Amino acid sequence: ADVFIESARLFSNERDIPADFSTARGEKLPLDDSSVDAVLSFDVFEHVQNLPAVLDECHRVLRPGGKLYTVFPSYWHPIEHHLGLATNLPFIHYIFGSNTLTQAYNETIRSRPDSEWYRRQSDKLERWERLPTINGTTHRIFRDLVRNKWTVLHHSRKPLLSVGRNITKFKAARFLSFFLRPLASIPVIDEFALHRITYTLCRA
Repeated sequence: ADVFIESARLFSNERDIPADFSTARGEKLPLDDSSVDAVLSFDVFEHVQNLPAVLDECHRVLRPGGKLYTVFPSYWHPIEHHLGLATNLPFIHYIFGSNTLTQAYNETIRSRPDSEWYRRQSDKLERWERLPTINGTTHRIFRDLVRNKWTVLHHSRKPLLSVGRNITKFKAARFLSFFLRPLASIPVIDEFALHRITYTLCRA
């Protein structure tokens, strides 16, 4: 944690940006009630151990009218299974169960001589895990979690293959995204047709 904070300080100092940094678990933020105007979470919510608790913390630290900006992949995103250190095969988590994939993933990682820094200590998933390091949050689950305490200001419905650094390089991807656009508005199908779970929420 100290290394990350020092790196962040160096970065902000180089750009003459006044900022304070700290590290903590999302389930227990080191901030006072109603103390911030905005919370930004980018590709984090799929990794937290207790997303309802994290959302409650975001709600607690925001001032009335404060905004929560969040972007992260649904569990059913075709290629965001977070098994990239072993395979980038899309839809693999649609075919095989969590325990089977986790065991195969661990065996693949252990077979590499330089894998100590990212090797899992256990073959078993933690109680909160659906696959290694991810909690299984879907579009439906997130919609249900934010339904009562939050006001939805924006919900992006950009389809798969329409956003990303490499998309502009591939005309085929842009072509396919055109046909995915109507599917991104259909419940259940949107789990794989949408690019990300992307919301701007306001604390009521």
